[in-house]
Amino acid sequence: MRLKQEDIFLNNNTNNLYVSEIPVDKQKLAAPIKSVVDKFQILPEFLKVRGLVKQHLDSFNYFVNTGIKKVVSANDRIVSHIDPAIYLRFNDVRIGNPSMTTYEKINPHTCRLADMTYAAPIFADIEYMQESHGQRTRLEKKNVVIGRMPIMLRSCRCVLYGKDEAELARLGECPLDPGGYFIINGAEKCNGNCNKHIGNNKKPNSYSDGQREDIFVTQPICEKDPYYGGHESNGDGE
Repeated sequence: MRLKQEDIFLNNNTNNLYVSEIPVDKQKLAAPIKSVVDKFQILPEFLKVRGLVKQHLDSFNYFVNTGIKKVVSANDRIVSHIDPAIYLRFNDVRIGNPSMTTYEKINPHTCRLADMTYAAPIFADIEYMQESHGQRTRLEKKNVVIGRMPIMLRSCRCVLYGKDEAELARLGECPLDPGGYFIINGAEKCNGNCNKHIGNNKKPNSYSDGQREDIFVTQPICEKDPYYGGHESNGDGE
């Protein structure tokens, strides 16, 4: 039988306090953790919940399941400039399973040994208008390969997804490997920081493009810990 919150009480010496009556300092709970020692104490619990690469896996999974469809649907129709009636339309797009060709499956360990890219075909269902001898015909094709995409290890499109330790060992993978990276030409590649480290003594450069004057361009600089992004401005402050 499950107890309700009001039925649960805390025995504190001689006083019995209900859980709902225990005072909670919300400001203290929401306050940032300033001590490095305190931060390291909560790090193991954070890794249990989030892991080191979960944000990369979630982002990649969203793209292959939803994002790529939105990108294609926003530019789904290609029209001929000579005759607007001749067109090609993408009705659907999806990512297949990792493979060497269209259907020959591969795994990450094989790609590492053979200097191959761990990638999957991109399939599309297309509709297009064809003209022959003055007659126009609307045609459809399914599962047309329009490209290939590298697959992130341990993502929902990876052959390692959902495998237990025994299956991972059979595939030549370490069970402790969190994934979140790609294999390109046999080398493991991860998402790196795009910020560029340059000396703190760099100054903005100015030039003229023939139309505007006093155009200032700055590059990212590193001063201790913070990063400062690039900025471009002309004399009018735009």
